[in-house]
Amino acid sequence: MSGHKQHYIPQSLLRGFAARTTTKKTYVWVYERDKKPYCPSTEGVAASRHFYSIPTPGAVTLDDVITDEIDNQLGSLLLGWRQLGDGMAVDQPTAAALVANLTIRGAFPRGVFGDGVAALQPWLKSRFSDHRWLRAYTGVDRGNLEPTLQREIDEKLAQVTNELPRGLPTGLLRRLVLTLLRERFDSLVEQTTLNVTGLLDGIFGQVNQIVEGAHRRTLSETLAPEPHIKFLSKLTWVIRVMHERKLILPDCVSLSVGSSGGLPYLLRDREDDADQGVVVVPIATDRMLVGTLPHHESIDFTDINEWSAKSSHTFFVASEQSEPNANLQSHIGELSSAAVVTLALEGLDDFADGVVGSRDSDESASEDVPSVGFGQISFQLVMPNNWDEALQARVLEKTRTLVLSLGQFLPLARLDRLTFAIEFEAAVSDMSGTETQSRPRDRVGTSMACIESIEKNGATYFVAVVRASVGVDLVAEDEVPRLTAASTLVNVIARVAFRAMLDDALKRFASREISDPIERVLFQATSGIGSAFFSARLASGISSVTRPDLRALSSELLRALANSIQQEKVAFRRHQDIDQTVLICLTAINSFLTAMGNSPTKAVLAPLTGSQQHLT
Repeated sequence: MSGHKQHYIPQSLLRGFAARTTTKKTYVWVYERDKKPYCPSTEGVAASRHFYSIPTPGAVTLDDVITDEIDNQLGSLLLGWRQLGDGMAVDQPTAAALVANLTIRGAFPRGVFGDGVAALQPWLKSRFSDHRWLRAYTGVDRGNLEPTLQREIDEKLAQVTNELPRGLPTGLLRRLVLTLLRERFDSLVEQTTLNVTGLLDGIFGQVNQIVEGAHRRTLSETLAPEPHIKFLSKLTWVIRVMHERKLILPDCVSLSVGSSGGLPYLLRDREDDADQGVVVVPIATDRMLVGTLPHHESIDFTDINEWSAKSSHTFFVASEQSEPNANLQSHIGELSSAAVVTLALEGLDDFADGVVGSRDSDESASEDVPSVGFGQISFQLVMPNNWDEALQARVLEKTRTLVLSLGQFLPLARLDRLTFAIEFEAAVSDMSGTETQSRPRDRVGTSMACIESIEKNGATYFVAVVRASVGVDLVAEDEVPRLTAASTLVNVIARVAFRAMLDDALKRFASREISDPIERVLFQATSGIGSAFFSARLASGISSVTRPDLRALSSELLRALANSIQQEKVAFRRHQDIDQTVLICLTAINSFLTAMGNSPTKAVLAPLTGSQQHLT
């Protein structure tokens, strides 16, 4: 079982920079940013409590896997490499896999990316206090409001419709609101800035936890990412002996070196392999592991220690306390945190500077699409042009009533658009472009409706297309087609809610294309069958317990399923028994589906159909 203190730079690598050794311990000098140098044993260097995982009796943790697959073999490997002479070759696949692992496993990725995200906070605060920029971004002076703001306004107008004089056109109401926004914009911004600032403080206060969680999930998926392996395997790897100076070890471990010098390998420009075609890992005070692309120009390593210090995020390790090392200490972070923050802010400034132009060019004339909603939920409702105003109004009212009913206990904030389509198949084809295996389209009933996820503003939302006949039947006089249409629409909305919960519980599956065939089958089974169970229970209106229970239970079951499958994936790396893995994963899915099938809920169709009778 793994211990509590877990090394993100292996001790076997740290020992190559020994200041002194005893029979049991090795000591190194640590030069940390804004601190005096100190000389601890390697047991306390580049280690953190529960950095990878919390030890769990009887379970295989991420730290167990890293220790078994990497660290236990690394000591003898490094010992052999440290005996090799200058220019002697090392095994190419072994070197590529090792460098890929050492690059992503440490605290360096967490630190630099955390710095980059944290840099967004003051930028956002400054923008929310810049009235001129906000006016340009929201579009109040152009009469063409930013879509999200327009949807919020439409939602509020829909809530107060009954309090306004009858017969006022929607377009007129919008123009009145726009005029008020123009006149009172600055005072409105002043009133809201304080609330926004508090919200940002709360979000960015969790940056470290978010980055740590993402890092652990990445390592759980792979200890050596394929893109890194692919590039590093192209290099020819040799040992270079350095007699001129004693090398230091940066906390980023590996450097990418080109004509302009060195920088952290993790931050190299992947589009410029021709220049940054040399990768360096110091493995001892007198030796480096060096990988080079074929035909790459030779590199002068005179400034290797300067590159290492600047590329470090928090500290570097050395074998001696010296004036040159003390001078290098003041340069820690110049090519890591500073580079990431500068890059992030330059990109944001480019976006801010181009706001006006992008708004003017991207906002082409389009048909007026009304938004419906209540509270924090709003979405576009698209109806056929050949429906008359009376039919559109009736369908709009029934749809709003349905969402109002379901929205009391389901997460519907990520419903982006609901379309009633006459040309159903064509509308489905246009939903969001190419299908991906990680985000399957969810068919409802006999192809009466379809749901798909889309990426919008860095988050996952859902769009739904329903046959126009469902909307017509929703307001029919006959109870049978009305009930059937209401059931179909409940099914659609419930599936959107389920997919949102699935996305929250299994983010790493839902937000990218899945290349692993086993993961893909498991995710699609969970998504498709779980969604069907969930929506069917709601649409049929079974049992009498409170409806929020279903949402809470489903979310809990999804997280339990995700944890079970992830644990077995980690365990599989050790036992390599595919039959055992398949059995355990299928058992977990079976338990999930059984629990979903047994979960109770109330009827929700009565307020939609005009019937006072609950289905049983």
